[in-house]
Amino acid sequence: MKKNYEKILRQLLLRFGLLALTVIISVLAWFALHLPYQDIFLYFYGNDFFWYDGKRVALLSIVPFFIYIIFVVLIAIFSKTHRQPRALDNFSVALAISSISCLVFMNVLSLFFYLYITVFTPYKSCEDPKLKHYFVTDYAICNTIVNNELN
Repeated sequence: MKKNYEKILRQLLLRFGLLALTVIISVLAWFALHLPYQDIFLYFYGNDFFWYDGKRVALLSIVPFFIYIIFVVLIAIFSKTHRQPRALDNFSVALAISSISCLVFMNVLSLFFYLYITVFTPYKSCEDPKLKHYFVTDYAICNTIVNNELN
């Protein structure tokens, strides 16, 4: 009887741990989606300055991997064996290839956006190395920017 309780307790702890992992990865996926948009929206609103870093746009390429992990963990929570079904093995390979392709695509996209900003818009990058990711319409605005970013 005692072994049944231990087995049930282990399974409950495993399922709660997997549920906590799902929540953490969901928050990370939301963060990866939200972070680039909050930076670039100032450009689309027509402000005098905005912050742009191509690495944050490339961060979007990790979202398919996060979604896959959430999917596999949810399957593990509701299955009896806690093992990934064999049907997902081919999906894992396809996801790895698509994640790498997405990473390359997002890096190229961020490069083209950077080139568009520097060539076709009136925005210029601040000359101060600490503010190099800020794009302004007038260099005097660089003196008023307070950099609170973690670089």
